[in-house]
Amino acid sequence: MKISHKGVVVAALGAVSLLAAFAAFYLTLDAAPSFKATPLSRDTRELTIAEVEEILRADFIEFHTVEEIPRTVKLDYTALTGNKFEMVNPGHARSTDVIIPGLPNKELVFVGLADQSAVLIFRRGGLADTINLAVFSHKGNGGMWGVRIDDYSVHDMSGLRDALQNGRFEAWGRFVP
Repeated sequence: MKISHKGVVVAALGAVSLLAAFAAFYLTLDAAPSFKATPLSRDTRELTIAEVEEILRADFIEFHTVEEIPRTVKLDYTALTGNKFEMVNPGHARSTDVIIPGLPNKELVFVGLADQSAVLIFRRGGLADTINLAVFSHKGNGGMWGVRIDDYSVHDMSGLRDALQNGRFEAWGRFVP
């Protein structure tokens, strides 16, 4: 059986086209969701608890991988904490009481996005692990807020709302994550 040169070229082009379509589809799955807002600055005002409660009434979409966190939210985290954004995905190895070179000491719990607001929940530390919340609002003149959550069962928006309504949080104070 003789295979024509034209047939090989057509088959190769078809394979390349299929591979390109698959790659384009796959890349859209891993892309951070759209969050069109200008990052907040270090001197952005602190939100009040009443403003945070109002923000949390919105319908948030939750994401559970670091790759899904929009760049704006990562920059907002840096503006709020003064620290570079470095986190691992849930369940991945991280530095704790034993420092592992090259691994961050923070682990994402989830990020929630709604309209012009974002919440970021993450774990920090090891034996004395803490659950932390950062809230960012890009509405009006904007604002941000960060606290430690005194409830290790917070894994979604419902649990977060419950923890805040019941006062299970405290200011970061001098130990900003």
